[in-house]
Amino acid sequence: MKNMKNFLTVILNCGLIFLITNAFSQQDNILFFMHKIPQSNFVNPAIQNECKFHIGGFLVPVTGQVLSAWHFNYSNSSFGYKDLFYYGKGDYADSIITPFHPNSLENGGLEKFIDKLHKHNYISIENHLNLFNIGYKYKDYYFTFNVNEKLNFRFSFTKDFIDFANNLNGDACGRTLDIQYGLDLMHYREYSLSASKNFNGKLLLGARYKWMFGKADLETRRNKMELYTHPISWAWQVKSDMDFRCSFPIFDIVELQYFYENDSMAFSLDSTKLPLNDSNEFDMSEFNYKKYMLNRKNFGTGFDIGAIIKLTDQIKIHASLLDMGFIRWADCSERVTSKGSITFRGIDLIPYLEEDVEVNHDSATADSLYKDFEIHESGKPYYTWFNPKLYVGGTYQIHKLIGVGVLYRTELYNSRIHSSITLSGNSTITYRNGIICKGFVFPILLCNR
Repeated sequence: MKNMKNFLTVILNCGLIFLITNAFSQQDNILFFMHKIPQSNFVNPAIQNECKFHIGGFLVPVTGQVLSAWHFNYSNSSFGYKDLFYYGKGDYADSIITPFHPNSLENGGLEKFIDKLHKHNYISIENHLNLFNIGYKYKDYYFTFNVNEKLNFRFSFTKDFIDFANNLNGDACGRTLDIQYGLDLMHYREYSLSASKNFNGKLLLGARYKWMFGKADLETRRNKMELYTHPISWAWQVKSDMDFRCSFPIFDIVELQYFYENDSMAFSLDSTKLPLNDSNEFDMSEFNYKKYMLNRKNFGTGFDIGAIIKLTDQIKIHASLLDMGFIRWADCSERVTSKGSITFRGIDLIPYLEEDVEVNHDSATADSLYKDFEIHESGKPYYTWFNPKLYVGGTYQIHKLIGVGVLYRTELYNSRIHSSITLSGNSTITYRNGIICKGFVFPILLCNR
């Protein structure tokens, strides 16, 4: 009975830790130093939880949905809440509007919003649900197994892209507009197995192997578009280099055609994979969600590594390198590329104004877009490589219950380095039966985008 009581105490303490996770795990930067929470192992596989045994997740009936570990994160690199939502002026003084509202346009709100944008801007959303996690400590070793459902979204755009949408090229004569953008959306399930070892209390080393199954993917591998307006003739010169890829069960292109007569392009989809009802109409209620969730045709693999070095009783160095891996998309994979340039000098309107004159369109002009931009489609499998993330930080234990830390995080995305620095303070609350939770984290983020 005594052993059972100890076991229940472990479950209770770890269960409370899971509960706290929902409040604090929305930023990996904060979670990195919260070692008494089992999910901190996600950002550094070297971390060993103090519980000898823990189990949890959305699918575990012990804790159920209430205490499951859910990670949701939203971030952008350019603007804050008050830049996007604020009170209007005049008749809209008591209403919350956005920079795109007519009242804001009249008062120059959109121009002020554009001025705050960087040359390159990013909006990211992460939604991760831990379906199952289990950990066991054996002597100096610590083992974990996790199953996570992950949905990642990222939208990138340039300042010129928003400026062009607002003003077109009205104030861009004599200069080149960089109007590129990118959209990335990926859903996959991740299984992982990690192990770490404590070397005499001075060094902890850990590694995690991950195998993944992709469910859906939309990826902008490359999207470079430039627009130059000649300062005298006002002729447009457009250069484009695009590479879009996707994998989705209902979107499988079987034929891509171009019609020269009316300068149009059409494609046909594999009807056997479309969700059609009895009337042969598109109906998402006919979509086979079970088949989608159990799809194992898009396989991927990867690994994480981490380390913790104890320099003194008060000072520790922490480091980890995450998301080194890929997914191979083979199910309904599509790739569309386009590269080329074109010069548009305007349209001669005089023939359209003359009566009883038939206007003949030059066939060379009709097919210019298709030929000059070289549009190609391919259904071959493709690879998506994850964006590696590097964490390096240090902690100083001021008191047995109070510590401070600094963390540097960097990520490689679109061949650009995105980094941030987090300053934090941590306090541990204890109880007679053991550790209940670790909280009171005060982060300060300094970002370089």
